[in-house]
Amino acid sequence: MRTLDALDDAGRSGIATDLYELTMGAAYFDAGLAPTIGTFELFVRQLPENRSFLVAAGLAQAVEFLLAMRFDGRSIDYLRGLPVFSRAPAGFWEYLAGLLFTGDVHAIPEGTVAFAGEPLVRVRAPLIEAQIVETFLLATVNHQTLVASKAARVVQAAAGKGVIEFGARRAHGFPAALFAARAAVIGGCIGTSNTLAGQTPTRGRFPSTRFCWSTRTTRWRARGALPPSARRWAVSASTVAISWCSAGRCARFSTTPDSRTRSSWRAATSTRTASRPSKRRRPRSISTASAPTS
Repeated sequence: MRTLDALDDAGRSGIATDLYELTMGAAYFDAGLAPTIGTFELFVRQLPENRSFLVAAGLAQAVEFLLAMRFDGRSIDYLRGLPVFSRAPAGFWEYLAGLLFTGDVHAIPEGTVAFAGEPLVRVRAPLIEAQIVETFLLATVNHQTLVASKAARVVQAAAGKGVIEFGARRAHGFPAALFAARAAVIGGCIGTSNTLAGQTPTRGRFPSTRFCWSTRTTRWRARGALPPSARRWAVSASTVAISWCSAGRCARFSTTPDSRTRSSWRAATSTRTASRPSKRRRPRSISTASAPTS
């Protein structure tokens, strides 16, 4: 079974949602509310202290989904077989078979600063259409806005030094890594280590394994043979941010060195410094990943 093809099949995009969105749709249809127009807004209720802004992202993928959403026969047969739909009216399945998104979307452009209580996306559409797309829009806009916002803060803390996204290995699956790379560049990163995300500039680092399979003498010679750009170290962005906070500079960047800051920044981005490893201990990679919040 090929599990990675599901979202590439437009006919299955309609069921890329929570089940209750579809049961709500059936209830709307049974109540004669299918033509009723509704307005749904995606916004953040409140932001934590010292996290006073967001950077909007994910709109392109949201619009792409809305344009492609439909239900093929296989998806409808699957839904009809679920016990929860045993009393759904027959007309509901005919409605889904011909369903295309016909609503209007108003949104903040990607890369724009937004605030709590301010709608990032507003959908005005027939109730069933607007209800079904809620899950995908939340997942897409929440995730990319989260990464873009945190990348923007790391870029601000880096004070002019280039910041590179390096979070693929700690992402929640590789598709998430691709969109995180995109969002990080929207948030101000100068590139990404993710080669597949080739629409943005890609950057590399000296690999840890290069040190493991060589002797000390060999690895120092190998390092000397590399161009200066390849000898730079990838330093975790959380290390930079926490060191600034420890130095009492948090107020300038609106950050605090609490556990939430450390755990949420660790997988987001990394910054390259020009410091050459002499006899100092090599900075260790941080393996804790952050979980997107809705």
